[in-house]
Amino acid sequence: MLDLFDTLLTKPQREKAGSLAQDRFDFQTCWGIHHLIELHEKGNDYAIGFEFHDDIFVVRYEKDQPKVSFYQIKTKSLGSWDIKEIIKQPKSKKSVARSIAGKLFDNKEKFPDVTEHLGFVSNAPASFIKVAYPCRFSQGDQAAFKALIAALKIEFPSAVADQDGELFHFHKTAMPLEAYETHLRGKISEFIIKTCNVDAGHDAFRLALLDQCRSRSKHMRDVKSVPELLAAKFIRRSDLEGWIKSFEEAHKRRPSWDQAQHHLEPISAADLRGIRQQWEKYEADRFNVTNIVLHHMRSSIRLEIDKYLDQNPHSSVKDCIFNVADTIAEVYETEHKLYSINYIRAATLHEYQSS
Repeated sequence: MLDLFDTLLTKPQREKAGSLAQDRFDFQTCWGIHHLIELHEKGNDYAIGFEFHDDIFVVRYEKDQPKVSFYQIKTKSLGSWDIKEIIKQPKSKKSVARSIAGKLFDNKEKFPDVTEHLGFVSNAPASFIKVAYPCRFSQGDQAAFKALIAALKIEFPSAVADQDGELFHFHKTAMPLEAYETHLRGKISEFIIKTCNVDAGHDAFRLALLDQCRSRSKHMRDVKSVPELLAAKFIRRSDLEGWIKSFEEAHKRRPSWDQAQHHLEPISAADLRGIRQQWEKYEADRFNVTNIVLHHMRSSIRLEIDKYLDQNPHSSVKDCIFNVADTIAEVYETEHKLYSINYIRAATLHEYQSS
């Protein structure tokens, strides 16, 4: 296993032409999470990399031997994929670039002994495939498959027609291009309920998982060892199991709204409803570790609660919550214009209950 990751440290990655558009990047990340969940549910021992040698890089273990799959994710707003689009080599005045198929096959050239799967993933179908997805390219129209092999032989003269052609698979994802985040919410909710039977907080787990995957899509810096590589670019089965366990424990410890709301009495029905709605939003937002402003506000709330109670030891909880929220709002509602007063009150009540 370590031999493969030692090799990954030294093999140069293919250069990419600029940054991905944010929407495509998010679609790609969501598909990676879908695949991560599928691998986990199958019981596989795996490591899945994001933006490493290809869009998605998967290592699974079979009798302790690594097997590697590479995936390229491409989206289409309309129509279907023709084989010509997949094998076409873009040309400029100075050079001829790799085709989509060529970029995939380049991975096999780098890792010939362990590559078992080259996956083309899209929300759009293939015009040359009539069988159920996912499937091999060889299961589609034979003329299209022969065109793929012929194009590969031009880009890679060493390519072996039957053996290498069988590596290519087409995956049509069920994620809709216009609502992939909603689709992912449903997938994660099903996974959480099935895995740990927790019926709340699913969106918080989704945000945390998205953040973990996005952080692994960033360029590597100063990665010099296998442990550093695994931490920087990969999510392993043990990682996801650890996050699930932490989520279960956090769910057990989380403040109860049913208990917390009594601290606000007497309060109007409209105000109570507004704070309750923001409480649920805050519970999810807390797991977004990239929201620096929010986490700075959380720290400010905790400090302000301690300060207020030191100065007003006989204050009611409601007075504490509302006065602290008013102080925090002077910065985060008025200056930053990011959070409503009810959101800040909900956050203050939540932090009070958590302390």
